[in-house]
Amino acid sequence: MSMASTFKDLLRRVEEGTRREIRSFFEKARDRARNGGCDTRIMESLARFVEDGGKRLRPALGYAAFLGIRDPDDEADLFRALSSLEILHAYLLVHDDIMDLAETRRGRPALHVELGSAAGSRRVGEFLAILAGDLGSALCLEPLVDSRFSADRRIRAVREILKCHQWVVLGQELDLRKQGPAERIMLHKTASYTTIGPVRTGAALAGADDRTLDLLEAYARPLGIAFQIRDDILSLFGDEKVVGKPVAADLLEGKLTLLVEGVKEAGSPSERDAVGKVLDQGLHDPEDIERALEAIRSSGALSRAEQRVGTLVQEARDALALVPLRDQGRQLLLEAMDLLAFRQT
Repeated sequence: MSMASTFKDLLRRVEEGTRREIRSFFEKARDRARNGGCDTRIMESLARFVEDGGKRLRPALGYAAFLGIRDPDDEADLFRALSSLEILHAYLLVHDDIMDLAETRRGRPALHVELGSAAGSRRVGEFLAILAGDLGSALCLEPLVDSRFSADRRIRAVREILKCHQWVVLGQELDLRKQGPAERIMLHKTASYTTIGPVRTGAALAGADDRTLDLLEAYARPLGIAFQIRDDILSLFGDEKVVGKPVAADLLEGKLTLLVEGVKEAGSPSERDAVGKVLDQGLHDPEDIERALEAIRSSGALSRAEQRVGTLVQEARDALALVPLRDQGRQLLLEAMDLLAFRQT
């Protein structure tokens, strides 16, 4: 069996493997729905959303953690089990876009916008997208449950996904209520299912003991927060065509990010006012948006956020050094840090 030599290689391998498993899974799910006399249009929309998008970071982290414990006996079966993470991810994104009133996702219309256009009603599109997300929530554990891992390993992995699922929902509540500090929101809303859940799930499937799972979580927690800070930076200062959503979308949606928190805590009155006009009033004027972005720069919030990413990555590196892992898995998880925390897309 030819294993990936770098984390980027692993991403490509996992993308190909999970795409096959996800396609096969949804084909069976659609057949089951048709045979039961159900309409399958939202399932087909959900299937396209899961199959065609995303970087497969979560199953790749799960695979790397698995390799830290042992080699898979059946790689396709591991892809099948880790596909559950991608279906969970898709469902969360669909609902998140509705709550954020987002128009785009991954450079394309958000699912509720797409469904609304087809239905001739934005409101009906939102209702259908809620159902598509609910369907993803109902289906997400099935690939893992249907994998051929031993029953005890599957149960432990299911518990890990259920746990991160609960945390991300509670984190979304914190986000909607703007109950900071920002890093608390990032820990529960993002790190829970982007890094913590995947590494614990992959290691649980490999048979890791509880102590190893907890040590892996100490690595995944700061990495997940660093990932979200990078995402927030890119959403404001990245290339819109590359990032796949409009610049300043987070400001217009009123999100409490580390960048916004930094201006509120250390910015001058004029800098706070410039950000507040867009954040609180949702002003779309390009000049207002540019003044808000400049205030984030001039207040030092951007540079402090960059520094915080570096600190968090070092925390993750130090924590990983304490985890008893095989060399291949350790190296892949080390490489994952740079890709997640310092990425440009």
